[in-house]
Amino acid sequence: MCAEGLSFALQSMEGWGGFLGLPITHGGMRINHIFFADDSLLFCKAKEAELRSLQNVLEDYERASGQKLNKEKTSIFFSRNTSTGDRELISHIVGVPITQRYETYLGLPALIGKSRLRAFEGLKGRVLDKVHGWKEKFLSQVGKEVLLKAVVQVIPTYTMSVFQLPKFLCREINSMM
Repeated sequence: MCAEGLSFALQSMEGWGGFLGLPITHGGMRINHIFFADDSLLFCKAKEAELRSLQNVLEDYERASGQKLNKEKTSIFFSRNTSTGDRELISHIVGVPITQRYETYLGLPALIGKSRLRAFEGLKGRVLDKVHGWKEKFLSQVGKEVLLKAVVQVIPTYTMSVFQLPKFLCREINSMM
């Protein structure tokens, strides 16, 4: 229930021009937050005014709900085009460290970039680790097949429910199995 209140407050701030979030598509819908269980991603421009608006919403939320932002588990990620000076100023104001790489969120790549194959290299590595781990074990051919179907095929399933994997990567995973 508290998260619903925070979500409403963040959406309201967007309406008042406090902070706009980031556009998903050119000229399209904008997002300023994503919540999952006790995890939150907040999006705003690297401008002091937007940051202050965001801080005000979070402070109001803390007073109303009794929940506090855990700064030890919080970090800031900036886009490439944010100047070093802006990064340092914002990090100082908020009092949390800057992360240089935002690799994954809920086990999925947070940023894909130009190379989709590179973004999903970790997936390929996890499959390879499982397959190599079983080569040393004394399992029958049927036992290995059951393990492949029950465990290895499940590894890319979650990712495939969110992203369309490159065909080349699917062929590589198939050949490993």
